[in-house]
Amino acid sequence: MIDFKVLELLKSFHPEEIKDFEKFIASSYFNSRKDLVKYFKMLKEYYPEFEHKNLTKEKLIKRLIKGKENTKGEILLRTLNSELFRLGEKYITYKFIDTNEFNRNCFLFSTLSERSANTLAEKQSIKVNEILSRRTESLELYWDKILYSTIEGQLKLSMNKVLETSAPKLAAFENSLYFMFFLLQSAINTLYVHTEYKKIKEEKNVLSLFLKSFDIKKIIEFLEVENDKEHKILLTILYRILLVVEDEPYFYFDKLKNIFLYEGDTIDSDTKNTMMVSIINFCGTHKKLDLLKEKMEFIKISIQEGILCTITSQYMKQIYFKIIVKAAVLANEVEWLENNSEKILSFVEPKDREHSKLYLCIWINFYKKDFHSSLSSIADISKPDNYTYDIEIRELNIMNLTELSIIDGRNLESALYALNAYKKFVNEKNIENNQWIRLSKIFIYETSELLKYLNGKDNKFELEKIYNVRTRGWAKDKCAELLNIA
Repeated sequence: MIDFKVLELLKSFHPEEIKDFEKFIASSYFNSRKDLVKYFKMLKEYYPEFEHKNLTKEKLIKRLIKGKENTKGEILLRTLNSELFRLGEKYITYKFIDTNEFNRNCFLFSTLSERSANTLAEKQSIKVNEILSRRTESLELYWDKILYSTIEGQLKLSMNKVLETSAPKLAAFENSLYFMFFLLQSAINTLYVHTEYKKIKEEKNVLSLFLKSFDIKKIIEFLEVENDKEHKILLTILYRILLVVEDEPYFYFDKLKNIFLYEGDTIDSDTKNTMMVSIINFCGTHKKLDLLKEKMEFIKISIQEGILCTITSQYMKQIYFKIIVKAAVLANEVEWLENNSEKILSFVEPKDREHSKLYLCIWINFYKKDFHSSLSSIADISKPDNYTYDIEIRELNIMNLTELSIIDGRNLESALYALNAYKKFVNEKNIENNQWIRLSKIFIYETSELLKYLNGKDNKFELEKIYNVRTRGWAKDKCAELLNIA
């Protein structure tokens, strides 16, 4: 077995793309190496898995250069892999441009503008505008309009055609306003779903530095004055970005919330959906109890209006299902959760519903203090297919056993055994996210102190001051409760 990055790229190709790519590299315009075509045909034999006992470096080299030195063969193989990967990237870029009518025509428009072929660029601009006018409203359409407007503004500036009607927009182009939003859209989405906590901090720093080159106050004023739908969407995106990068983002949170609540009918459903997700995420990352209440308010709206049902990603559906469940139990909205359980479960994929229903029961029964039923659901749940679920199920198991130990003391040994197993799980680096590792270690420390007290080995608690957002300080609350009883 071999691990070449070119194979990872080729795995992503559809069968028709594999055939098309072979023609692409056979063209003398793109490639002059006959051995590269031969090498691709060899690899193609193992498509789509690229997993076979004959797919090894040694066997590939033997087929490429019979009877020559192995060292030369390795150099050749590296060269061919590098060249094939480069052409693969070129092919998918070419296909992205060529197969999408807007991308193809907008790219031509941009190229003509850069070459100062102004007459041709103006004609191409009309064509692009016609393509956009035929499309139905969507968030993707707005992003395409932003890209088109950016190029159009640069063309007008280069031709010194400053029309009175477009003067405010041209001023915005000079500040690269629209282009800034176009670049940051993917970044803001990445920040909410990224698995590497360290990388999130790095990206936040990059965004902060980038935003400092703009007069944010002036941009907000401009967007608020231009009160049409497109500018309103740009304004909501800017607020979403500022929620992530600002140290004191509450002002922008209120602005975003007010647009959602009082001006939601002026924007499209895609934008409303992304706003809702941003609001719920923001509430979930701050410790204030009033934000937990606000989070529940918006979750209820999202369930009632079916906004979160527009999410297409299976992974994100699972994430927001968990967010809804945990927010409800932590805000003491267990009754609401039970009454709306069917509606909430309909939000996840059918194949995940049985697992999700058990997860729901675990949390509801835990907060209803029906610990035996909660443990029964934990026993029935299948092994989670991702570490975030695995962590929560393990912690809930320990929490249930600890609660039962407080009641009658009979489950103390089981709680200690489960905690030691969890500690081993964390130490073996089964968790990929640094923030989750940190919270797991806090949970282990706090629960260890609690169980020491229950076991009579310690008569006081010295818990860390760090607030465990994952369990909302469950161990600290238990400690305070026991000390009051004592």
